[in-house]
Amino acid sequence: MLVAYLLAIFFGGLGLHRFYLGHNASAALMLVLFILGCLTTFFIIGLFMLAVVGIWVIIDLFLIPAEIVAARNRLRKRLTEDMEMGQR
Repeated sequence: MLVAYLLAIFFGGLGLHRFYLGHNASAALMLVLFILGCLTTFFIIGLFMLAVVGIWVIIDLFLIPAEIVAARNRLRKRLTEDMEMGQR
């Protein structure tokens, strides 16, 4: 959980915490929004994109504990299925 929080706090705009938690599609979207926002900050739309990413990171800070539990459950389920397949 500590790693996810550190990634969110220091690299939140890049979506690294979402990559770490296994949410690759939303992490890629967050990364694209951040890059486009940085490239278009001279226009109003760039500031809007960066604001969206910033709000998204703040919301993610509250959701990280639940995401850690969900990731553990997915891993536990996958390992259980793998063990059952190995026994057959």
